[in-house]
This record gives sequence, structure tokens and C-alpha cells, in this order.
Amino acid sequence: MVIWRPQPDFPRLKCKVCGSVKKQADKNDDITIDKDGNFAAGVWFCPNGHANKI
Repeated sequence: MVIWRPQPDFPRLKCKVCGSVKKQADKNDDITIDKDGNFAAGVWFCPNGHANKI
């Protein structure tokens, strides 16, 4: 028997500098997401260019 599990939504990213929220990763982000859909490690950039470490 196969148990279907939906693809997890992209976790919410909130900038620690300016507070802007990013809803989707882009090519500049270096993010590792574990099997449960949580962030494991990486660096991402908010729309204003601030680097945020996970």
C-alpha cells in the first residue's frame, strides 16, 4: 500500500533586517530543506538584498 503525501509548501522566510517576507526561493538562494519541509541550512536573500542565514 502506498501512502500519498502532498508536497510541503515552501516555508515562510522573514528577513531579520527589514522584516520583508519571501514566499518563494530564487536562483540566488542556497537553501537545504529536509524531508519534512523544514529548513536545514543555507543562506537566502530578501527582496531588498539583505543576506539571511538559516
